[in-house]
Amino acid sequence: MDNKQTAEYFQGRANKCVMFFWMGICLVLSAAYALEVKNGQRTFGYYLGFLAAAWVPFLIGALVLKIRGMKTRAYREIVVIGYGLFYMFVLWTSAGTLTFVYILPIACVLVLYKNRNFMIRCAVLSEIVLVACIVRNILNGMTSPADIANYEVQIAVVTMCYIGFILGINHVAKSDAVLTGQVEDNLARVIKTIDEVKVASNAVVDGVSVVRELSDENRESANRVSYGMKELSGNNSHLYSKTMSSLDMTKKITDQVEHMSMLVTEMSQLVDKTVAQTGISTGQLGDAIRSTNEVADLSVEVGKILENFKLEFKRVKDETSIIEQISTKTNLLALNAAVEAARAGEAGKGFKVVAAEIQDLSHGTKVSSESIMEALAKLAVTSDKMTDSIAKTLELVRENLEKMNEVNRSVDGISTDSAMLGGNIGAVDTAMRQIEDSNRAMVDNMQEVCSVMTVMNESVGRAEELGEDMRRKYVETTRSVASIEEVVGKLMAELGEGGLMGIRDIRAGMHMRLQSGSDQTEYTAKVIDAEEDTLLITPPVANNKFFDAKRKEKYHLQIVVDNVLYNWDEVTAEGLKDGTVRVTVSGKPVVINRRKYPRMPMTNSCVLLGERGEQLCRGNLVNISANGFAFSVPDTQAAPQVRQTVRLTVDGFAHIDPACRLEGAVIRCSTRDGRHVIGCRMPGDNLNILKYVKENYEA
Repeated sequence: MDNKQTAEYFQGRANKCVMFFWMGICLVLSAAYALEVKNGQRTFGYYLGFLAAAWVPFLIGALVLKIRGMKTRAYREIVVIGYGLFYMFVLWTSAGTLTFVYILPIACVLVLYKNRNFMIRCAVLSEIVLVACIVRNILNGMTSPADIANYEVQIAVVTMCYIGFILGINHVAKSDAVLTGQVEDNLARVIKTIDEVKVASNAVVDGVSVVRELSDENRESANRVSYGMKELSGNNSHLYSKTMSSLDMTKKITDQVEHMSMLVTEMSQLVDKTVAQTGISTGQLGDAIRSTNEVADLSVEVGKILENFKLEFKRVKDETSIIEQISTKTNLLALNAAVEAARAGEAGKGFKVVAAEIQDLSHGTKVSSESIMEALAKLAVTSDKMTDSIAKTLELVRENLEKMNEVNRSVDGISTDSAMLGGNIGAVDTAMRQIEDSNRAMVDNMQEVCSVMTVMNESVGRAEELGEDMRRKYVETTRSVASIEEVVGKLMAELGEGGLMGIRDIRAGMHMRLQSGSDQTEYTAKVIDAEEDTLLITPPVANNKFFDAKRKEKYHLQIVVDNVLYNWDEVTAEGLKDGTVRVTVSGKPVVINRRKYPRMPMTNSCVLLGERGEQLCRGNLVNISANGFAFSVPDTQAAPQVRQTVRLTVDGFAHIDPACRLEGAVIRCSTRDGRHVIGCRMPGDNLNILKYVKENYEA
């Protein structure tokens, strides 16, 4: 409540008190004069005149209060004139000496106006009325010493009463001035303190907002940690089971390695025996090769003998053919001799006998020759078979010799390979022993790993419990922050109700909304200047539609001032020639704490802009809500100051807000992991972001 409102308030209260006091005087005097009429001291006609003089001015004053309001200053003038006329009527119509005191009760209550000049005017008028009545009485012959003494007493009493009233008013005025000065000083200190409280409240809300943002971020991290710990616990249990399975398999491998080591040892012994047997076999194989070579040599000699036999056999056969030819010729010769002996007759009988013997001999020779030829033919067949057999034997001996040579080479290779295999098996045996030792060490290590995994599993379980406890604490912190926000919000509202928050808090550049009372159209604008009860703003716009300055209607005004919203109802707007609009407000605003919206984690890349719109550096969003956001930039970039306004363009943001731009005042700045993390509060609520967060994020 300002000074003007305070003066009007007490003016109304004074008028109300004077009206009721005046009415009380009229009632008391009306009752008193009614008794006088009843007792015959007054006539009824006089009583009617008395009632008219007493109540008509009162009713006129009451009518003025009804028409012009209880706070009108004209009422006190009506009281002075109306009651003065009534006072004059009583003085002029009464013969008593005490009627002069009728002015004193109303004069006492007029002190409520605490106006020295007004009281002096009342005193002068009262004295004039009193003196006029005294003069009239003197002119009517009331000049006795007692009358003169009464006149002196009347003037002295009225004068001294008014002097006392005026001195009292002076004293009250001076004391009020001193008290007002003290009150003003105290009020100035209170206002200064309240301004500090407002600043502190804003700082508290900023701090609470920062704590809330960090709590939201930490809650998100705690949720991820809790989820990660649960996943780690599951993976750890799975790893533990796999480790135990690996331990069992390792034990089995150890058993297999030991068994293999035994087999390798046995194999090494067998290889040693094989090497020894291979040496013996190599010697025996050498003897067999030498024997085979000798057989081959003998076969070659037999082949040569058979060749010579064939040549001799052919010669015999040729000789036998010659004998057969001789036998044939002898037989022909014996036949010719027999013919010639038969032709000779008796002389030829002896020759005939000789011819017959020669013929028998030729026949026997032929038979023998045929037998020889037949024997020779069989011998030829046998010789051919023998030759073929010997040839095949020689071929087999040759092939056998080659195979024996190959076997010899193979045996030599086997011997060499067996020796190498023996060495390799020895190396394998050594390696297997080392593997066995390593496997035993691995089994021991696996057992230690199992022990560590058991401890780790217990630690993960405790860490999971701590994560859950941390998350619960973040929930409690969030509730506490909400409680603090509620308390500060109530404090802000009470400061607003107390008249300590108003247009003087509004600064140029603040965002505002004008909502039409007729069609609920909502216009946005920025404050250019603020003074007393008017605001100069930029041309309001609603959905690319400019404000119609010619429309005469009431609007609802909402302005974002730091952490709170100032609300005025029934404000008027007037368009100016330069396109700006003058908004006129009345009364104190309704102050409410700004709503806090859920923050959604985001990682969109963004660009930090300078004052002229130039690109300063690239960064990434951290989170966003309907009235705030946080982003990070490399710490090589200078960090913005608290309350500094920053602007961003955001990549991949068109589906959320077509402007793809964010603007806000910095409320926090921290550095971690080589990056600045900057938290900002937007000058107004972004309904597009609010809708997107509600649809896509569950806090």
